[in-house]
Amino acid sequence: MALDNNIKTQLKAYMERLVHPITIEASTDGSAKSNEMMELLNEIVEISDKINLTQGNDARKPSFPSSHKTQMQSQYQYDSLVFPWDMNLPLWY
Repeated sequence: MALDNNIKTQLKAYMERLVHPITIEASTDGSAKSNEMMELLNEIVEISDKINLTQGNDARKPSFPSSHKTQMQSQYQYDSLVFPWDMNLPLWY
């Protein structure tokens, strides 16, 4: 379990407000950090049906950019997500 129940509850409340679907594109390399990242992402995807997880092929591994597409946009808008894997920081700060 990557997320504790308190964080999951907070995320669920936030994600209930999502209007457009979000796709998380996970690029992994089979390392322990990749497995840890995938555990986290799978927990996030389980929280909301508006979040989808796909396999990516980014050179930076492990990594996971997110994108969303609205009806008014013809191209994806990418939001950079930084996850503090190697730092002793809380997950959401």
